[in-house]
Amino acid sequence: MPWSSSKRQYAWRRYWTAPGQNIDDGFFPDESSWIFARSTESYHLAHLVEDPCLVLLGEPGLGKSHAIDDAVAQMRRTGHLVHTVDLGAYDDGPSLIGAIVSSPTWRLWRESDEPLLLFLDGLDEALLHVKAIHKRLIAGVPPLWWTSNG
Repeated sequence: MPWSSSKRQYAWRRYWTAPGQNIDDGFFPDESSWIFARSTESYHLAHLVEDPCLVLLGEPGLGKSHAIDDAVAQMRRTGHLVHTVDLGAYDDGPSLIGAIVSSPTWRLWRESDEPLLLFLDGLDEALLHVKAIHKRLIAGVPPLWWTSNG
């Protein structure tokens, strides 16, 4: 079987920055370098769990889904309540919203006092199938992010 780069995964440390932060051509300097200490303010996901909303944007093929998979595994290992939805797997708005708000994880969260870490992946793919997906998400998912369980 020929070698495929799409199957290869790297154990990179991933960093999150605020929108508009300038990093050198999309890459951070080596952590052991003195330049790293002077670079853009950045954080590991574990330091951002308390933020009410994080958005990971990037061009196709940059590893956003892998970053989400890594983050989900990390958050589950540390005991967080996590729900993931692949938006690109749905062809219509109602089934997509149902995958979020009708899931066992969502119901468990609604009955608890714990925060829910909701990871929505595949927005770029969903844009091809679900008309005005951003409007459907805003209208279909109750605005609960400012309370612990609505």
